[in-house]
Amino acid sequence: MVVNLWGGQYTAEADTPWERGAIVNTWSRTKTIAGKRFLLLADQGEIDLGRKAARYWPEFSIEDKEDVTIAYHPPP
Repeated sequence: MVVNLWGGQYTAEADTPWERGAIVNTWSRTKTIAGKRFLLLADQGEIDLGRKAARYWPEFSIEDKEDVTIAYHPPP
C-alpha cells in the first residue's frame, strides 16, 4: 500500500460520511500523471513525441490507429 487516506463527506450534500468501502472513480485523475511522465521521459530522451505510439505500445495500433503519434494533434 502506498497511500491510505479517507475522510470527509461522501455526497455533495455533505449528509453522508465517507466510509472505508466507498467506491471512487479515479480514471480521469491518472491522465495528468501519465502525461507528466511522458513529458519527463521525452525530456530525458527516452521517448520521441514524434514517433508512433504503437512503437512503445503495440496494442495501440488496433482500430486504425497505427499512424497516431505520441504528440497527436487532431485535425481542426
